[in-house]
Amino acid sequence: MPSPQQPPQGAPSPQGGGASPVVKLAMLSQLIQGLTQQFPQGQQGIQMMLKGLQMIQASASAGSAPQQAPAPPR
Repeated sequence: MPSPQQPPQGAPSPQGGGASPVVKLAMLSQLIQGLTQQFPQGQQGIQMMLKGLQMIQASASAGSAPQQAPAPPR
């Protein structure tokens, strides 16, 4: 007997399940770019983070949807 609390865990809703990975990556990019203003001495490390983030964004936009969350077995 499945309880009514289990379906939200296995199937996140688009409204209440949080932002999509692409949106999260865009927010993270803005956050990292903000670090350049707060920590000008860390330019090299911040640039490395941005390059890595761009690689992740490229793979996410290439249609790697199965990486979001594994579906529970039925």
